[in-house]
Amino acid sequence: MISVDSSSCDVRVIVAHKAGCPAGQIMNLSKFIHDYPWIFGVIMIVGGPFVLLFGRKFFPWVTAGVVSLFSLLAVLVFCGLIGLMNTNVGLAGSIVGSLAVGALAGWFVMRTVWIAVGVLGVIGGFFLGSMIYGILLVLFKF
Repeated sequence: MISVDSSSCDVRVIVAHKAGCPAGQIMNLSKFIHDYPWIFGVIMIVGGPFVLLFGRKFFPWVTAGVVSLFSLLAVLVFCGLIGLMNTNVGLAGSIVGSLAVGALAGWFVMRTVWIAVGVLGVIGGFFLGSMIYGILLVLFKF
């Protein structure tokens, strides 16, 4: 116990324990996305016309980029949840590892175009399912 304030009817107790620490650092990523949404907007505005004009010609590159980014972020979230990003060495290792996994996934998808179509469908289906789930959750209130 750090302190106890019982001067009023509302007793305030402040405690500190290791069990009170968050399990992962995902909140930092969520806070960054919430605080700086314009960064993602700029990326989408700059990348949108490129995909619009050259999407078919560069389909393998675009799908490889999407899969690489998705893989990179998934590995970073996983590393944050299991606690690998709590130290500087762990953070550097997580970044290097996620870059390697993202690059490898992108290379593999770019070499196999039909797998790229399937992976793109899986990622699109995931986000479409998440959106439908959210809509149903709000409509039926459960």
